[in-house]
Amino acid sequence: MLLDRVMSGGVSVNEALFHVAQHDLPFGGVGESGMGHYHGREGFDTFSYPDFLDYREQSTAFSGLAVGTDINGLFVDAAVGPGGAILFQYSLGNGRVSIGVGPNTTNNINPPAIVSNAGANNSGVLTMTFPSLVDLFGYGFALQGTGTIPNGTTLSLFDGATPVGSLSFNAMPDPVVPGGFAGIRSTLPFNRVEVTFNSVSAVAFALDNIRRGPTVAAVPEPTTFVLLGTGALSLMIRARARRRR
Repeated sequence: MLLDRVMSGGVSVNEALFHVAQHDLPFGGVGESGMGHYHGREGFDTFSYPDFLDYREQSTAFSGLAVGTDINGLFVDAAVGPGGAILFQYSLGNGRVSIGVGPNTTNNINPPAIVSNAGANNSGVLTMTFPSLVDLFGYGFALQGTGTIPNGTTLSLFDGATPVGSLSFNAMPDPVVPGGFAGIRSTLPFNRVEVTFNSVSAVAFALDNIRRGPTVAAVPEPTTFVLLGTGALSLMIRARARRRR
């Protein structure tokens, strides 16, 4: 066959130019006509520039705050970001949650940390608000209790007043005191987090090592517009061919 003796980037039999409109197949030439390929996975590779991104989320600890500092209404870590300082608010008001050393050092708590004060102070909602959107959030936590505590902590995400999602985590021995690390990466950005703890099975909580990551906006490459233009051209060619028929 003739095709066995011809070198080309693509062939259409009894057609002209319609192979350009096949968006799942690579289109391009060879030799002096060779300009790479576009369409399909090959097109993605041709118009992509491999790059390396070393990304680390930022961590917020509380070693710089004096023991006894009230958390309600406090701004922490303005220099760390992303999103600037975290605004902490506690639904039960002042004097309920502060910087302290309890319940103990764990794998995820390194005092001083945020702790609920003695008494019935652990049933409130701890809210953390960021000045800008993030898509990653996590924190170490510990509960004053024993064994495994189901639904030890729950985090709920919001974009302003709009709920984004929520997730609960069991508290496991860490290595002795129940706790762990609660974290989530959301496909929807958020700027407010509400955290609660299991106040029925534990009499106090601690929170430390907050981590958050920024939302990275995607910027189209110039070649994206080239691909869009090519797709529009192929549709025009197909429409013209149909009119001729």
